[in-house]
Amino acid sequence: LALEDMSKTRIDQDLTTDFRSKNSNPQAKSEGPQEEKLNDYPTVARFPCYRNLEGSYQLMEDLANDFPDLVTLIDIGDSYLKTVGDGGYDLYSLKITKKTDSIPSEEKGQFVGIFGLHARE
Repeated sequence: LALEDMSKTRIDQDLTTDFRSKNSNPQAKSEGPQEEKLNDYPTVARFPCYRNLEGSYQLMEDLANDFPDLVTLIDIGDSYLKTVGDGGYDLYSLKITKKTDSIPSEEKGQFVGIFGLHARE
């Protein structure tokens, strides 16, 4: 993305406000199903603040289901171990964009984030 293209980035304030209101404080009293789910995901043993793989995948599925006009869950392939028949996992990505927007995807700003990875994984 060229620097001059950055001026084309737009933020949908209504969606941003809606998303923040549903996800800003997991300890707050719930007014909707999303906040109730935040603490219901499987976590890493002895580290309840970190979701395990199953919990991460459940969260991704829930985000795609709860925000269908904004989030798409995409299967991007298999882990190395799965490709060689030694267990392993499917690999997923989230595409986050307003699907009902009149702005074509190729004109929107792009961001790639890689989360939940450690050096030996």
